[in-house]
Amino acid sequence: MSAISKVLEAKTIFEQLFDKEIKLLTLNQDSRKLHIILNDGIEVYIIYNDHGEYGYNVLFSKLDFDRCRFDNYDDQWDVDSRPHHFHPRKKAEVESSKMIGNPVASSVVCYETGVAGIYNVTTLEEARDKGIGTAITLAPLHEAKKLGYEIAILHSSEMALNMYKQMGFKEYCTIEWFMWQPGSKE
Repeated sequence: MSAISKVLEAKTIFEQLFDKEIKLLTLNQDSRKLHIILNDGIEVYIIYNDHGEYGYNVLFSKLDFDRCRFDNYDDQWDVDSRPHHFHPRKKAEVESSKMIGNPVASSVVCYETGVAGIYNVTTLEEARDKGIGTAITLAPLHEAKKLGYEIAILHSSEMALNMYKQMGFKEYCTIEWFMWQPGSKE
């Protein structure tokens, strides 16, 4: 698959999964770079080239190291998964990354007033029922614990409710969502 095909596929996936959360989405076909700004200010960059190299970068704020990134664009990092590596949030060093190929799941964690909020946990349909949703939820929870957070919250779909309960989350309330679309009669 060509680099531009991969970027276009990433664009389609983002639009399907995060439609209501996207403030701005731009695609530069010449550089094969996708730039997404979410409503909460988080920025996501996805880039591919025709040599199998990629970069997935999430910027949480303008603060130093307030980002995380997966890539294989350079070979300078001393990790056993070279050239694939991960730049964890708020750390200068890199870690090994077994990520090869296209991502199949994502989640976002927001830290505010002593609470870690887990949001937008998604797993592509073909990758479900393999423990990936659990892993993509546990990873930010473990990071939050390392940072001193003792409380975490999330909102669940009906599909994922049992998974979260098995992880130890307890249901405290049910929220009904209402949506109005221009042109609707109700």
